[in-house]
Amino acid sequence: MKRGNVDARFSDLIKSVAELPDSFTVLPEHDLKADLDIDSLRLIDVLLAVEDEFGVELEEDALARIETAGDLYVEIEKVAAA
Repeated sequence: MKRGNVDARFSDLIKSVAELPDSFTVLPEHDLKADLDIDSLRLIDVLLAVEDEFGVELEEDALARIETAGDLYVEIEKVAAA
């Protein structure tokens, strides 16, 4: 993943679940909790939506490492490439 870029589908999904305006730009360095205001319950919604949209299943240990949008995107790419 290039720094500063995430897949448009991923960005749109995050914006939708986090109820962010369409004009908002999701960056890899955005902290899911602090920057995007995604609490633990909403994070579950994000993860379920990501798994559904990208046809992947993230492992529980990977979830513990996810703090930023970029972390989540990298995990999706890893699972999708496997």
